[in-house]
Amino acid sequence: IPIVAEIADSMLKDYVVIDNLKKPFLTEQFLQLRASVGLRGNSSGKIVMVTSAISGEGKSFISTNLSISLAGPSKKVLLMDIDLRNPRISNLYKIGNVAGIAELLHNEVTLDKVIRRTATENLFLLGAGMKRLSAAEFLLDGNIPELFVKLREQFDYIIVDTPPVRPVFDAYAISPHCDATLFVVRHGKTPKRVLQLVDDNIKLRPLHNVSIVFNGVKERGFAKNDDGYGYGQGYGYGYGYANSKQ
Repeated sequence: IPIVAEIADSMLKDYVVIDNLKKPFLTEQFLQLRASVGLRGNSSGKIVMVTSAISGEGKSFISTNLSISLAGPSKKVLLMDIDLRNPRISNLYKIGNVAGIAELLHNEVTLDKVIRRTATENLFLLGAGMKRLSAAEFLLDGNIPELFVKLREQFDYIIVDTPPVRPVFDAYAISPHCDATLFVVRHGKTPKRVLQLVDDNIKLRPLHNVSIVFNGVKERGFAKNDDGYGYGQGYGYGYGYANSKQ
C-alpha cells in the first residue's frame, strides 16, 4: 500500500490549516497530497473516500483541508460527511441538526435541498443529517450508487468522510463506489497491531484503491528550516507508539 502524503503535527488550535500563515508548509503538504492521488489538472468527477482504523486519527481533518485545497474558481468541490455515528464535519460547520445524507437515504428530501454552500469559494457541504442511526443500515441496500452518479455530474471532486473501519462496516459499503481511498494513520495514535494489519494488507483488501496518509507526524528537531519544519529525517513515525496519548 503506497504512502501518498505526510502531514505534520500542526500544533494549532485551528481545525482548518490551509493558507494559515503560521504554518505555511501545511498548505504545501495538502497540495502534495492532492497531486499524489491525481486530483489536479483536467481530472473531474472524482470521488475520494477518507477513513482510518480507529477514531482520533484525523480523517475528518484530512477530509476538510483536502477539500478546501481543491476548491477554487475553476473547481467545484463537495465535502460529504457520511460518518453517521460521529459527524465531526457536520458539527464543525454547525449543520448537525438539519437534513442531510440520512434523510436522503430515507428518501425524505431531494439532493438540491441538502447541499449547502460554505464560506470557501466553490466548496459545498453535504452533512450527515439527523436520522443517522436508523440510516446506517441503508448504506448497503440504499441508493448510494445512484447518489454518487448524480454527484459526479455536478462536482469536479467529491471528498467523502466515513467512519473508521473498526468496528463498523460503513466504509466497506461506500468504498466500491469511490475512485480512491485514503487511509489515515496518525503518529502516536494508531496502535501497532493496526499497523501490522495494514502491512499485511488484510483488513484493507476490500477497500478500493487504497493509499496511506501519515497524519500528525512529530518533529524530532533535525533539518529545520526557517518555518521550524524539518524535512526527511526530521520527522518520525509512530510504529512504537501503541496506545500513547496526544
